[in-house]
Order: sequence, then structure tokens, then C-alpha cells
Amino acid sequence: MHSAVPHAEQEAALQMPTGGVCNVVLASNIAESSLTLPNVTAVIDFGLHREILHDNKQQLSRLVTAWCSHASTRQRAGRAGRTQPGVAVRLVTRRFFEEKMPEYDTPE
Repeated sequence: MHSAVPHAEQEAALQMPTGGVCNVVLASNIAESSLTLPNVTAVIDFGLHREILHDNKQQLSRLVTAWCSHASTRQRAGRAGRTQPGVAVRLVTRRFFEEKMPEYDTPE
């Protein structure tokens, strides 16, 4: 899921798989809170997101990869188990999560 993907393709990704097949959906931050993905039983969270950083001195903006917040990881985990039992797995250690990742996102 990504805002640049045509709506019809996004809808196709949300269809129930058939014949012993499972869907794997790669999603940007759009899937954190703005939609419910039916039949999601697992979320694998790398703990990363892309954000725009503004450099006032150079009058430039750039897109960087950064660690997301605890709030974002909770939102992501909430995508699993909405319509049936599910699990969320974070691919960072508990210590890293608690010590290095921010509690909340920085306001834009």
C-alpha cells in the first residue's frame, strides 16, 4: 500500500486470497491508521519510516529514513487481529525499542 499506487490496485490487494494462498502486503505509513486491511493475521514491523527533514540554513528539504516512534509501532501492530486473531513482530530488540526509539513522532 502506498499513496502512489492506483486505487484499483490497492483494492485488489485487499481481496480475500483463495486456494490456500496468502496475501503479502507491503505498506507505507498509509496503512498505520487510515485504513483497515481485512484478514491481516501478521504484521512484521522493521521500525523504520521515511520523513521529510527541512534544513532552513540551506533552504532544502530531504527525505530520510529514520526510526519510527512507539506510537507508530502500536498503530502498525493494531493492523493485525482486527478481523481475526493476529500477531505483530518488531524486528528490533526490546532494549533498542525502549532506549533508542522515540515515544512519539516529531510534529512536522
